[in-house]
Amino acid sequence: MKKDAKKTIFIRCVFITLFVSVAILFFDLIGLSELPENMFYDSRMVKTAFTVSPSDEIVVVLIDQDSIDWANEEFGWGWPWQRSAYGDIVRYFDMANAASVVFDVMFTEQSIYGAEDDLSFVQACSDYGHVVQALYCERVHGNSNGWKEGIPLPKFSEGTQMADKPLLFPIDEVAKSASLLGNVSATSDRDGTIRRASAYMKYGDYYIPSLGIAPLVSADKEVPNYLTEPKEGRLLRFQSSLDSYVPYNAKQILQSYYAIQNGQTPLLEPELFEDMYVFFGFSAPGLFDICSTPISPSYPGVGVHITQLDNTLQDSFLVSTGVLFTIFYVIICAFLGCFPFSYSQIMYSGRNIWITSVLFLLCGILIVFVSYLLFALGIVIPIV
Repeated sequence: MKKDAKKTIFIRCVFITLFVSVAILFFDLIGLSELPENMFYDSRMVKTAFTVSPSDEIVVVLIDQDSIDWANEEFGWGWPWQRSAYGDIVRYFDMANAASVVFDVMFTEQSIYGAEDDLSFVQACSDYGHVVQALYCERVHGNSNGWKEGIPLPKFSEGTQMADKPLLFPIDEVAKSASLLGNVSATSDRDGTIRRASAYMKYGDYYIPSLGIAPLVSADKEVPNYLTEPKEGRLLRFQSSLDSYVPYNAKQILQSYYAIQNGQTPLLEPELFEDMYVFFGFSAPGLFDICSTPISPSYPGVGVHITQLDNTLQDSFLVSTGVLFTIFYVIICAFLGCFPFSYSQIMYSGRNIWITSVLFLLCGILIVFVSYLLFALGIVIPIV
């Protein structure tokens, strides 16, 4: 083919590339690509979850159905449990010198077993000094418009001015016994899926840490800078399931604590949990809150906070490419997509169109492969 023809086809390829690139970027700008992009994002999360190991500094303790059945048979406990049982769990981890204990449970009502039951739990939390309790922020219906007096203030602030947005606190006794409160409010994308988490929520001049960051604050460890953390949050890198953290159940912890109290050998030695960050929640059917994540549409809510702490400890948050790189990447992909067809006349004289189709397919596979590979390395690039 003549040189002028080659030049014409190349120019045609460039114009097609620019047209396709502008169209893709426009669709992305108005949100038309959001749904397929989210689907591919979630697929990459699931397929690459095995490439990152969970932090060995995190322990999950859950009240499961086995624990409920055991407590009913052993002590005659119905549901809800006496809060003194939660106090015994705190005492066990105090004995173990755990870094902190986080309750992903809202104690918004007095114990049905009376004030002494609350007092047993409160005393254990106060004695330990590293318990984090949950706080709901930005709710339409809270139990306080503003920060309650006597409850530990957030440790980070730019001044002393408080906001008057509704907050849902635990009962005063429980809130005051905590070393601090952590925000459990989560931000989801427009499809209702949680893909990122913020380290802090600004409340007046104060910065309330999330329940995933609060354990570090409670243990006096290094935490993300509240002034430089992105307001929109960071992209979370989920494990394939919450079971990746080898969860213990409440039955095992209580059996171990009561064995020690009776001078017997515990099922679990307290030393196993030294300097660990312990998350406590529910997993029995009907008891735990669920949310939608890239891993599952029915993911335990406590898993989001655990993932945030895990990503912080291991510095394994996903990183999204910037706008300029995205534009460059879209142009390269568009050029690779139209290249086989634009040059089919030169390379094959129009006789082997199936070879051109195979090349086009291979370009597509290459683009998808690179996207998954970079995702496994912690870099998110657009795929749609």
